[in-house]
Amino acid sequence: MREATPNPSATDVTEFVARFIDNKHMARSFDIASVVAERHEGDCTEHAVLSAALLRSLGFPSHVVTGVALVQIERQLMAFGHAWAEYHDGQAWQLAVATNAGETREQIMYLPLHVMLNEGPGYSRGMFEGFDVVDVETVLVPPGFALAAPGQRPR
Repeated sequence: MREATPNPSATDVTEFVARFIDNKHMARSFDIASVVAERHEGDCTEHAVLSAALLRSLGFPSHVVTGVALVQIERQLMAFGHAWAEYHDGQAWQLAVATNAGETREQIMYLPLHVMLNEGPGYSRGMFEGFDVVDVETVLVPPGFALAAPGQRPR
């Protein structure tokens, strides 16, 4: 990566990972960064793990976050389980979301549930440590959006 860009930014990293993982599917199960680098495949967890590893290699403090992505689709608010990387820019934690490269934060809202500090071998065992039952009634949904019940399509 440094050969192509001498001083890559965090945005360069997320764009690189978005292109590098060219076989996008959900058949992988929480691969570590070296496996992702070898296989070029995976879903949001593999994008996040590789992004965090590359960001760290470039001196950016980073970690992987698991949670929920809230997306407005045809005037309906939909929620999806998701993973992404965050890096610290010296002032605050910033998103580094390779799976959604090019989309703005206004299009997707990220609800973090767990910060992973180690994505080494066996990291998926600790993914759900610290999770509690989330009281979904406390999640604020903008007026005018109707959420669908499980198994139903939103109206």
